Amino acid sequence: MKENKLIDLSTDFAIKIIKLCETIKGHYSLVNQLERSATSINTAKENGK
Repeated sequence: MKENKLIDLSTDFAIKIIKLCETIKGHYSLVNQLERSATSINTAKENGK
């Protein structure tokens, strides 16, 4: 149950960050890094097992 909640929270966070990044103009490298960081939470968790 706890693991599923973490997945749900990190997925929701990633979606919110992607939507935010869609509104940011310019600063491509910063937006790109923010998107990659936000969407890598689940991957990092899986690699840590």
